[in-house]
Amino acid sequence: MKTITFLLMYYKPENHTINYVYNPIINDYIKQGYRVNIIVPNPTRGLSRAKIKEYQNKAEEKIDENLLLYRVNCFTYKRYNKFNLLLRYLSVSSRCARKLKKIKSDIVFLQTSPPIFYAYKASKIAKKKNISIVYNVQDIYPDNIFKENKLLYKIIDYYQKKTLNNADVITTLSDDMKNTLLKKGEFKNKIKIIPNPVTFKVDQYNKQLLEKVSIDYSFKKDKINVVYAGNMGYLQDIDVIISAAKKVFKKTNKYNFILIGEGAQKERLNKEVKSLNNENIKIYNMAPMELSPYIYKLADYNVISLLPNVIYTACPLKTAMIIEADKKVIACVDKDSEYVKELNEKVKELIVISNRNAEKLAKELIKRLKSNEE
Repeated sequence: MKTITFLLMYYKPENHTINYVYNPIINDYIKQGYRVNIIVPNPTRGLSRAKIKEYQNKAEEKIDENLLLYRVNCFTYKRYNKFNLLLRYLSVSSRCARKLKKIKSDIVFLQTSPPIFYAYKASKIAKKKNISIVYNVQDIYPDNIFKENKLLYKIIDYYQKKTLNNADVITTLSDDMKNTLLKKGEFKNKIKIIPNPVTFKVDQYNKQLLEKVSIDYSFKKDKINVVYAGNMGYLQDIDVIISAAKKVFKKTNKYNFILIGEGAQKERLNKEVKSLNNENIKIYNMAPMELSPYIYKLADYNVISLLPNVIYTACPLKTAMIIEADKKVIACVDKDSEYVKELNEKVKELIVISNRNAEKLAKELIKRLKSNEE
């Protein structure tokens, strides 16, 4: 029986959205007859201090007959700041990668979180042990956080290229991301494009649950509901939606903006929304994954927004669920990207707005309202 070892950043009890991507992959390998190992740092995300302490003493768990979990105790901070986060990342990268030395495996599955060093160190160990390497690129570092002329870009990019060279197979999410990777070296024969699937699928919508979600998240039947649901980090540029909403409110009260999610910008965005003092824009905490299909289905417009060039280094995880919802989509994304071309073929109706152009977004919404009223 062959063995594959996954080096992950998150696993139960941490409820990270990426688990919805990797858990089905793990299950597929088990169904194919593989024995699966998972190496993961001690859990911290979204857990109480007591729960974090409890898991620091758990090293190995046999989840299933062919699924063994190795938890590695890494640096755990009590107070969040960027320096402590860096220490956590470096600790995870070093300690979890070293764990691979002690485990027998035929294949190792690496991924891109935290930024690159985890995958790089593990790829070095795997190469020395003659283990085949599958490198799953969900985000392309450092391209999505630094400009090419920056010293940190050059340092991180060096290790990214090393990891790409070490890999036997590279999987990524889109043609845009593949093209970015090909600028780093001759990897064409290694790269496979495997888009993320629908992370939570509903075969038949429950009418009672649709009604409940509609009430809980302030959907309004007499308004046009514009929804952003997802990560609220810097790269997602939620400001373009809020700025457009301000402009729309000066012209009409027919639109209702609903923002749902978590992320580094959430607290600031929450203050911005509250300062508008308008009942037609609200911000909510991240919804449970099982409610996401209902939220996207209830929307009149689902919004996908990113800073310029980000689409060439990442692909929003929610894309497949938004397509599945079969509603109108607003994409504030690079117009010339392959992502926009593919999205246009798959969604009911697509409005493409150039990145960060709140003025254009507001005008487009007003124009569509007028055309509907005529």
